[in-house]
Amino acid sequence: MAFGRIIWIGNAAHAMTPNWGHGGGQAVEDAVILAGLLNRHSLADALEIYEKARIARTRKIAGISNRIERVARQLSKATKYCML
Repeated sequence: MAFGRIIWIGNAAHAMTPNWGHGGGQAVEDAVILAGLLNRHSLADALEIYEKARIARTRKIAGISNRIERVARQLSKATKYCML
């Protein structure tokens, strides 16, 4: 996400639930993609391309992470009741 001269990457831009451990990986992907774009485009163009390029992937990863969290929560509840 870009706001003027500030750009957020990784969990600052698209926070992930901690259960899948993808926050750090997303930050590395963001940095690599942004660096490549900055080598080939102006700052304004690179930021625009970066934001469009990352939206679909980060939404997909965040969605999977959220589903895993919901399943883990349900399993945790089920395990608690089985132990009673």
